[in-house]
Amino acid sequence: MTGSAGGPAGHRLLGPVEIRELARRLELRPTKSRGQNFLHDANTVRRIVRLADLDHDDV
Repeated sequence: MTGSAGGPAGHRLLGPVEIRELARRLELRPTKSRGQNFLHDANTVRRIVRLADLDHDDV
């Protein structure tokens, strides 16, 4: 079973608007120049995991 972002049921990534709102409420000001980026695309997450070629010894 998968959630709305294609991940395990009950788990989904925050979207860009939700990330900005959360940062605003927490008074955080992340900047890309400091490498503070947020991953919000489930397909990108899946690709990173696939290309990492992890196995049970890695986790």
